[in-house]
Amino acid sequence: EFLFGSDPGVSDDPVSVEREEDVIYVTYPRSKSFSPEKVEVQWGTDLENWTAEGVVESVVDDLGTVEIIRASVPTSGGRRVFVRPNALE
Repeated sequence: EFLFGSDPGVSDDPVSVEREEDVIYVTYPRSKSFSPEKVEVQWGTDLENWTAEGVVESVVDDLGTVEIIRASVPTSGGRRVFVRPNALE
């Protein structure tokens, strides 16, 4: 909830995922009180090995205390990938 700037008492899914050709787009809110250097969208072909290689993030909207982030994840070759926003320590 801290990362997304959401209310822990409200059930919602703040992350959306879309696929277009060889790119997956992950859109999520990021609280401005959470340092941008402390979060990245990661991807992997299994659920054990994750990387941020090739991911490009941009701010698409500013809602005051929260920014809406859109990350593009390359998926060339039609491979299956998993994606996640990940808070870093």
